[in-house]
Amino acid sequence: MELFNFTKSVTVIFSRFLKVRQLELDFAADASPADVAAQLLLTNKALFQELHAERAVAKYRSFIFFVPGREIPKDFMPPADLAPLENELNEWYEQHKRGRSARVFWRQKDTEFWFHVRHAEPIKREGCVGMKDNRSGSMIYRPERHDLLVYDAKVGEIRVHADCKAEPEMFRKVFGTHLFGDPNFFSPGLEKYTLAPLKTKARAALAFDGIEGLISITLKEVEWFRGLGKLWEREVHKAEDLFSVFEERKFQIHESFDIRHAKFSVMFTDAKIPRTVTIRPSNYLYVGRDDDAIPIGKWLTARGFIVKDIPDEDDVSSMDNS
Repeated sequence: MELFNFTKSVTVIFSRFLKVRQLELDFAADASPADVAAQLLLTNKALFQELHAERAVAKYRSFIFFVPGREIPKDFMPPADLAPLENELNEWYEQHKRGRSARVFWRQKDTEFWFHVRHAEPIKREGCVGMKDNRSGSMIYRPERHDLLVYDAKVGEIRVHADCKAEPEMFRKVFGTHLFGDPNFFSPGLEKYTLAPLKTKARAALAFDGIEGLISITLKEVEWFRGLGKLWEREVHKAEDLFSVFEERKFQIHESFDIRHAKFSVMFTDAKIPRTVTIRPSNYLYVGRDDDAIPIGKWLTARGFIVKDIPDEDDVSSMDNS
């Protein structure tokens, strides 16, 4: 663990953890961040590791979403023993040459449960020079990585930031199994996002009337595929304001075009410069800051970018009886 990198920010978030968890730790008024971190490490190693894991995922802004394929349970709480979940994660990591070092930490934020997954990467070898003798040598180690999975108990969906492409699908199954007893609780086939409103509503899809926190939304980039079989083509369009360009050319995105991603420039009331929001159907979202997700989510819902095909109770009953 990189103690010195960790201690630079420990005093910023430490007081918040003390209040939330009602923990007491005495240290001198002139104690350095390293002193505070060292005392915490000796007093409460588990909390020290948890703080380190939270700091590691604090800047994650891109997520893959999975929505529930069945009824959402009420009064959700994670199991008291996460060892079975960690064991299954370690089985996967070991098969992918990442060792058996997975640890899972979690905490609750309102209706969300944040699961921090610490694990190792494949073994890495790097050349190095000795501190005392200046001789060439080598270092063999496994880099440490932290992934993040957030379960929203209000809507029953998860969002995942993972280290490699195969991990989100693995997390979907493993967490579904150990949190809900069903590897397909989070359905692999249900969509979260669609970019169809850019075709059907054009500029009107950017309207955000009545949504607090937003000043403007501009389409900056869009990519689509069109054609069939060997005669398909991929087009990427970029501009400061794409809809203004399209309107000038009297161009409209055709209904048959398969839109693969779109980037929006969004001006928020708390910012001096716009921030980027990226959507890739059917389940990828990137926002510039954590708080951006709240007004952006309201806009996406209002304009039809969020697919509403989560089964209701009648659908679930028919699934269970089939």
